[in-house]
Amino acid sequence: MQLCKGELMTDPSPAAILRLQQGMIANETAPALPIPLSLDEIDNLYASKQQDTGSTTAILNTGYRRGAKVIRADQNDQQKAIAYECFGPIVFGGLAKARIPEALLSRSFLVQMVKASPEENPEGYRRRKHGQLFDDAATALESWSYTAMQDDDNVNDILDDAEEWLSVFVSGRDLELWGALAVPAILAGDVWEKRLQDACEAFKDAAKTDYETPGVLFLRATRKLYHNPLSLQDVGDVNDRNVSGAYLARGVPTFEESFSKWGKDGFDASHVRDLLKEFGVRVAPVRIGTKTPRGYKWSDFYPLWERYLGGIDDDEVIVE
Repeated sequence: MQLCKGELMTDPSPAAILRLQQGMIANETAPALPIPLSLDEIDNLYASKQQDTGSTTAILNTGYRRGAKVIRADQNDQQKAIAYECFGPIVFGGLAKARIPEALLSRSFLVQMVKASPEENPEGYRRRKHGQLFDDAATALESWSYTAMQDDDNVNDILDDAEEWLSVFVSGRDLELWGALAVPAILAGDVWEKRLQDACEAFKDAAKTDYETPGVLFLRATRKLYHNPLSLQDVGDVNDRNVSGAYLARGVPTFEESFSKWGKDGFDASHVRDLLKEFGVRVAPVRIGTKTPRGYKWSDFYPLWERYLGGIDDDEVIVE
């Protein structure tokens, strides 16, 4: 964030996000620029059961496009409404991708970080040692961006050309996101256009295997659990027709590790209920032996597995 003179936030309120986004970076000779935001530990924000995150999601979800606004009532005058600018680049940081809503993931570039090996031994960042280098680079980038993008018509023409060029690789919402990245790459020239094309192809291919929404990750884990039961001791929680929410809560993290990091008390039946609600599957009492726990019919999962997952992967059936 130091390179783009942004703001780092942890556990921000919706009002705080809006006020920062409203405070555009002003310049006498160029249009105002949005303030980049970095939201750290965003997985914890969405893991809390007590916190209503709908408003935060709406703001972040809307603000990926220039000109986007969020309407809020004026607290001092109930007859008026205020339109807040909410456009701006945002970086999310967190440990559990599966907690983040699909609406945000679908508007994001996903970068999976890994721990460095002993052989790599990267140098750590130290503010007092490296801070001035980043500050100088940020000032140079800011000066270049103001100079290169003063002509709105020229930028719009470049964006149109960039989207035509990138439409070979991506489409829909992905094209909007990559088009925005293409403008500085084209203006910079030299090797940057080729680098952008390579990055676009690499991320596009990675998305096919590495990117799945929380709902799809959950469905994949439930199908693995269906084919690989946890234990014969769970006779009161699962049979070939029905399954309890508690059983799914215990079993899903076994096949999808990211769900094990949900919430202070771990992944539970309420998380299962909320995820399945997105697919139109509701919890209800089910008959399992002599018990009637709150759960689901396996038959409700079959069409979801087929629609969202397709055929069974080789690694899904471990135990015949």
